[in-house]
Amino acid sequence: MAGSTGTNGGRSWPHTLDLMVFGGDYNPEQWPAEVWAEDIALMRQAKVNLVSVGIFSWALLEPEEGRFDFGWLDQVMDSLHAGGVRAALATGTAAPPAWLVATPDST
Repeated sequence: MAGSTGTNGGRSWPHTLDLMVFGGDYNPEQWPAEVWAEDIALMRQAKVNLVSVGIFSWALLEPEEGRFDFGWLDQVMDSLHAGGVRAALATGTAAPPAWLVATPDST
């Protein structure tokens, strides 16, 4: 947020980052949870320190209209944090859920 200030000495993001960011998109929802720990270990080995998460996740985050499930995302975010990998959270709108596109008035 350009021009924002806070407890960072008046510096704006990204100037508050003390490192060069390196990473890419990470779509753990497309893989079994059993491989996530290995994914994060490989990220650290490759010096990845920032991934975007949740890009295609709307259908999992809201499997039915108005019913939300953030459990898997909480687990991913906690695991990334524990592994020293920062996350840029996406909106998840790249892949709308089937219930939305099947609704006649969704256009």
